[in-house]
Amino acid sequence: MNFAFYISGNAGTFRKILDSNSSSLLQTKLVISDSKKQIIDLKSKLQEKNIKYLAYEYDDLFSDYMLNLLLENKIDYCFCFGHHILKGEIINVYKNKIINFHPSILPLYPGVKAIDQAITDNKSILVGNTAHFIDKGTDTGPIIMQSIAPKSLFESNGYDGVINLQLPMLDFIYTKLLKNQIKINNKKVTINDTKRTPQFFYNEI
Repeated sequence: MNFAFYISGNAGTFRKILDSNSSSLLQTKLVISDSKKQIIDLKSKLQEKNIKYLAYEYDDLFSDYMLNLLLENKIDYCFCFGHHILKGEIINVYKNKIINFHPSILPLYPGVKAIDQAITDNKSILVGNTAHFIDKGTDTGPIIMQSIAPKSLFESNGYDGVINLQLPMLDFIYTKLLKNQIKINNKKVTINDTKRTPQFFYNEI
């Protein structure tokens, strides 16, 4: 099974994934960036792991470029940490194959600056992340799992405190994909396992 990552800008979260030596990198064949800004240290680390790195400046055709790259490299699943919404034929060809990591507890606070939305909303006492398959909407695809933490996590650790919760989610989902244990029926995700496995993590500090 072959995996890819879609990243943006300085790839802050993906750098955390590399530094943690995430198990998801073991079968990663390709990293696609939507910025041609040269990130020499990142490229060097990927070369050491024999992972191909390709960068395209984002434009209206980026989703088509990405689709061609995924197909050419025989990618089965793509983990999405990019900033732009994918659209067009890639959504159909890779239906339930591209997994986005969004920094809020969806359906609350979709779109950009999700953590800021949660922090400024006096109705919310929680922050967190959602991993979901992408579809034609904005953060509306089938939810795989979520991480949940009190707002105090942000107050004590800032944005990194929330984003860091995505790393164990990534490794968990990667393992379940390898075992073919993630199933979708009528837009509802189930994780099939002989043991009871949570689809949310609650984090206390």
